[in-house]
Amino acid sequence: MTQEKRPDAISDRKLEKRLRHECLDCSGQALPDSDFCEPHRNANRKRARDGAKKRRQGYRHNGRCVDCGRRSKKWRCPRCYRKSRGVKAQSKGVTKNEIWRVDPGTTWSRFRGKGRRGRLTREEQQVEDERDARFAIAAIEQFIVESKRLVTPSVLELPKIQRDEERRKVTAHLARAGRFLDELADKYGAGA
Repeated sequence: MTQEKRPDAISDRKLEKRLRHECLDCSGQALPDSDFCEPHRNANRKRARDGAKKRRQGYRHNGRCVDCGRRSKKWRCPRCYRKSRGVKAQSKGVTKNEIWRVDPGTTWSRFRGKGRRGRLTREEQQVEDERDARFAIAAIEQFIVESKRLVTPSVLELPKIQRDEERRKVTAHLARAGRFLDELADKYGAGA
């Protein structure tokens, strides 16, 4: 009488070996990070490498991507190429609310680009330049208003260090206006 093999007999044997931390191919001690002893682990890795190499060669011979098997004229299809290089797909761009963002540590709002590439149109450039000019004018007006405050008795009574700090705060408005004006002067070729 032949004894029939139970379908789960192999998995039971492997489970028992795993619990005893033995190699699944022999009775040797398994490595801590593997289910196999060192020689069998290396043999399994080599077998997997050789099999993957044969699969890639077969795919390439048939004009397919070596990773996923899709038809491709190149070694990898565009999707697998991006995955292999860690390149993410291009985003859809920024929303209208994200176009202007305040720079950290300053009060500047910088243009972060629209959701498309290329230069701005002439109309868009004109709007940008007018906006920069308005910002420069506003900064100069702010300087004029705050510079009058520097000669008030309350500021003049402050110690020298605090007066200098107040003066620096006021002149920062001029520096900000200067940045806008320098950018416009460079763009239109005026200036020193």
